[in-house]
Amino acid sequence: MAKKNYVLKINKDKDFLRQRCDEVSMGYLQQPAVKKLVNDIKDTLLASKDLVALSASQLGKNERVFCIKFANGKVKEFINPVITKTSGSHLSRETSIGLDSTEYIVPRADEIIATYQTTEMIDTCDMNKFSGAVAEVFQQMNDMLNGVLLEDIGLEIIDGWDEASAEEREEIIKMYLESLEKRKALVEKQIEENPDSKDMNKAIEFMKQLEAGKIETMPFTEEELKQIAEKEKELDKEHE
Repeated sequence: MAKKNYVLKINKDKDFLRQRCDEVSMGYLQQPAVKKLVNDIKDTLLASKDLVALSASQLGKNERVFCIKFANGKVKEFINPVITKTSGSHLSRETSIGLDSTEYIVPRADEIIATYQTTEMIDTCDMNKFSGAVAEVFQQMNDMLNGVLLEDIGLEIIDGWDEASAEEREEIIKMYLESLEKRKALVEKQIEENPDSKDMNKAIEFMKQLEAGKIETMPFTEEELKQIAEKEKELDKEHE
């Protein structure tokens, strides 16, 4: 008798989903638990005709992993994804994947370049360019790994939106974008006044610069990767 694939229930606890997911270490990436997590996400996606993507946090796991179901029916995994470069921008009309049917307008990049790992690529990273709907889904899932939900950054589309004139919609969007800038300025001020947050912001800013392609990094040599792997094995043993 074939073993049954049990589809897991999607976690909709927003307090949990607003936590930033942890990176998957190289040592842990080699563990069977990661492959099982990826398979659980894929099974859940394939079992639902409505779902196009799903993150580990939506299955109650706090790892930086998500999967996307492409138009051809294939499901691709993304572990420790980083958007390294973006180009263009537009306002996307989206719903929160797997959470609710409320529609939001949110700024998205037209095209992204991302690096990521898979269960088959442990010692190195893959890189791909995405555009169109896939780029939008990738950005929404990446936000979710950072603990940012669509309702936190998007403009909710209320009844009557489609019937409003172009001028009315344009004015509302203008106010929304201005509010985003004000919220950004407020957060930056709070960070500046808090020494601990200030240090964290430096790290975040570095990652933003890295993602924007403004900082060049040298790839690890094979010897350096071996040293990192050995160090992570030591750390894993210390925490056993």
